[in-house]
Amino acid sequence: MADQRPAGGARSIAPWQRTLLSAVVFFTLFVAIQTLVFRSSFSEVIVTASLTTAFWAAVMHYFFLRHTDPQEPLWGRRRRG
Repeated sequence: MADQRPAGGARSIAPWQRTLLSAVVFFTLFVAIQTLVFRSSFSEVIVTASLTTAFWAAVMHYFFLRHTDPQEPLWGRRRRG
């Protein structure tokens, strides 16, 4: 069976994939900033980063689930009529 792609050629990404990618990027940046800039201890950073990332992932998952239509803008709504 042929690969079904949108007109632009890019594959659409599922909301859970967007959430996972967002959480991984957020966790990595959070750990890097806390460790390098603020010189926090590694165990303290991991606990804080895990809790913050869980919250971030929940918010992003809700956001991505509400915006699953690739034609719909992420910020705001299109006016119809």
